[in-house]
Parts: sequence; C-alpha cells; structure tokens
Amino acid sequence: NGDTNLAGGVGIFVGNSGYSIDHNAICGNHSSEYGGAITAFGYNGSRAADTSGGTIDHNRIWFNQSYDEGGAITIAGELPANPNNISEGTGPVTIDANVIQANLANDDGGGIRLLQVSGSHVTQPGNGANAAVRRNALGTIDITNNTIANNVSAHEGGGLALDDAAFVNIVNNTIAKNLTTATPMTHPRSRAAYGLSPSANTHHRPEQRTDHGSAPDGRIGGRIPRQH
Repeated sequence: NGDTNLAGGVGIFVGNSGYSIDHNAICGNHSSEYGGAITAFGYNGSRAADTSGGTIDHNRIWFNQSYDEGGAITIAGELPANPNNISEGTGPVTIDANVIQANLANDDGGGIRLLQVSGSHVTQPGNGANAAVRRNALGTIDITNNTIANNVSAHEGGGLALDDAAFVNIVNNTIAKNLTTATPMTHPRSRAAYGLSPSANTHHRPEQRTDHGSAPDGRIGGRIPRQH
C-alpha cells in the first residue's frame, strides 16, 4: 500500500482514543510523508483514567518506507492553525512487544518517530494521582519489550528519533544494528545518532538506565548494543 502523506499502511487520526493495532504483519508499505507502516496523527487522548490513548502491540513491522519521517511508526501531534500556539500533542501511547525491522526513512526515525507528542494537553497530575491518571495527564509514551533492528534513516535516529517528547519511557527493548547515512538535504554530511536520537527540544536524561527505577521525565533501560 502507499499514500502521498501521513500513513502508508495504517492511519489513525484525531478523536480515536483507545485505538489498538495488534497482532498484524505489516510489510511493504510506503508513505511519501510520515509513517511508512503506521501513523497516529493528532490528539487521541482523554482525561478519563480508564482510557489508554492508543496501543500498538505484538505486530511484525518490516520492509516499510517513508519518504520523510518514521519508516515504520510515526506518532505525531498535529500542527496548530495558529503558528504561535503549540501542538495539542498525541495523548498517551503504548508501543509494546513489536518486531520493527528493516524499515527505511529518508529523514528521521527509521524505526519509530515521535514528533510533537507532548503539547497543550499536558497537565500536572494532582498530588496522590494514581498511575493511570498521571499517564493520561502527562501524555506518556511507553516503548517497551520491542525488537528494533536493522532500520535505516537518512538523518537522525536509525532506530528511534524523538522531538518534543517530554514524557517517554523506553524500557526493556533490544535496539540493534540500526544505521543512519547522515545525508539529508537539510544537514548534508553532518554526523547523526543512529540508535536512539532525542533532539534538542526533548527533555531527557543523558544517562542510559539499566535498572527499572523511575526518572521524573522518562527513562531509558534495556539492551542497546554498541554496534549499530
């Protein structure tokens, strides 16, 4: 399958809180913009504690391509009509137990691209809020138990690329042998991260966590081999 913008295989758009994409084989799709295999675009969250936002789990996603960002999966907030405002964000998303392999992006995020996921819907959870309420208030993105391997990007993040993604947990994944050619038109011949690339607007912890303790704005843990 192919499309000229946003989603090559599966597209989820604004107002679909609680969506689930699971137990699929998604192969050989192309997008001329974002998300060669899957794009969830716009705000799909809810203030309700029993709403997960969205879930992408137990899929095999391979040999997909985007001409722009997110060779396999793009999670992105919608640009506001008024350029002086910030995006609404995406709401919380869980990406769990997928095999994301051999996908290609001609810009950022060969495997997974997070773009403007934290936006105007982010609120401070009240004191004593339970985990579900806190997750929905912050619009947390959980990337867990995935194999992300042999993906390629032409710019940042052969495996994963994050931008405006303040509350992200990347835990217990295998991220291996992803590559970037570092040859985009916007930054020709400049070096770029190839496994996991958080851009300047993403508030992240510089250390890689190998335990399962918490960090205020997200955590990184799991198996991230040196060779990419």
